[in-house]
Amino acid sequence: MSRFGENTDGHASPDLVFSYEVNGEMFYGSAGGAAVETKQIKRVTDAINAIRVIHVRYDSSNPTSSCLLNQDNPDIPFELDHTPY
Repeated sequence: MSRFGENTDGHASPDLVFSYEVNGEMFYGSAGGAAVETKQIKRVTDAINAIRVIHVRYDSSNPTSSCLLNQDNPDIPFELDHTPY
């Protein structure tokens, strides 16, 4: 799922909300991204909704800590915030 926080300069900051399973347990996370033009929100949302699989990196000693990377998810149509676990 994607959502956007609008800025006053005609841009919106995307946020992806995702879930992943580790050893039968569900975890949830979110990843922010570089701002996109407000007029591009529908195109970006449609592109996100078309993605069927998101590749999540997580800390195996603490699966609640996760991140998404563009190199693992080339179909994400904006630059992700690459904050480590």
